[in-house]
Amino acid sequence: MYFIKENVDCVTASDLKECIHVFKEVCVSKHSKLISIDSIQNIKNENGISFDYKNCRYHLKSNASYQCKNASLAIEVIHQLNNKKIINISNEQLMNGIYNTEWAGRFEVMRKDPLIIIDGAHNEHGINALVDSLKGYENIKFIFSCLADKNGKEMLTKLMEISSDITVCDFDFYRADSSKRLAEGFNVKTEKDYQKAIVEALNHKGTLVISGSLYFVSIVRKYLKDILKD
Repeated sequence: MYFIKENVDCVTASDLKECIHVFKEVCVSKHSKLISIDSIQNIKNENGISFDYKNCRYHLKSNASYQCKNASLAIEVIHQLNNKKIINISNEQLMNGIYNTEWAGRFEVMRKDPLIIIDGAHNEHGINALVDSLKGYENIKFIFSCLADKNGKEMLTKLMEISSDITVCDFDFYRADSSKRLAEGFNVKTEKDYQKAIVEALNHKGTLVISGSLYFVSIVRKYLKDILKD
């Protein structure tokens, strides 16, 4: 636990009992205080996520529900630093900062009509968060690729809970998994050329989600910006 330092408070957004248990043990050994975020209230998704944290209303440009926890962690860290008089950031500055924060490649809307979303959900935890954020979206089509050292089959299994239209692609990176291996045993489409898969999916009548490796999403993002700029 190299990230927990001697006599330095540790702030966490985790609610996993096994993680909290370990954090507590390490904090005791490091003479550090473990601080968990407070509960997040009144989450709504109307042109972006909004939520209450410690009696303040915050707004995000993102539509990803998992960003509430990430934002609340940042807010709690600011509160702790303010309390220690290390910094001096007002509630207004904090709310503006949270609203104006954008994270490229994380539930990023590349086009609104038809809707295209890219998300670098590169592991099982990320895929679970993505699937949870996509609840309420209709007719979802996925284009997916991941690294060979990730549990791609578990991630595909999770995606199939909300979509029967999944295309698995290759991309040029030495650690990338092959579409053939990923698709083995699954009722999914394969397309070695991710650009071809994207072009064929542009007229999808619903929500197109392109996800998987952060490396994959980064090259997809650049490609989409090129072909959608007109």
